[in-house]
Amino acid sequence: MQKLTHQEILNQRAGNKNLDRLPVCLLLDNIRSLYNVGSLFRLADGARLERVLLAGITGAPPHKGIRKTALGADEFVPWEYHVDSLKLAKRLVNSGYQLVVLEHVNSAKAHWNVEY
Repeated sequence: MQKLTHQEILNQRAGNKNLDRLPVCLLLDNIRSLYNVGSLFRLADGARLERVLLAGITGAPPHKGIRKTALGADEFVPWEYHVDSLKLAKRLVNSGYQLVVLEHVNSAKAHWNVEY
């Protein structure tokens, strides 16, 4: 097994451009770190997620902080920016999406202990 070069990854992305994506969206609300946003774009790219939804103070492409960790994924994964994440979440639910919220709070359940 050999790790792909950055150019090989870009070539693979270009070849997979028309493949179906999973009907899963990432909603990033008020993510302060542009590097975290970039890494979540990479996650969405690798998992072939439908799109990334950015809200609140979350940074949006094009931005060098996002680009540094996204490694080009921000150019391949569809994304949208919305000011109000609550309105967006309601719209997603009304469109048939199930929401799963990941956050560090004292009443949180581990995602592997939840029945979806």
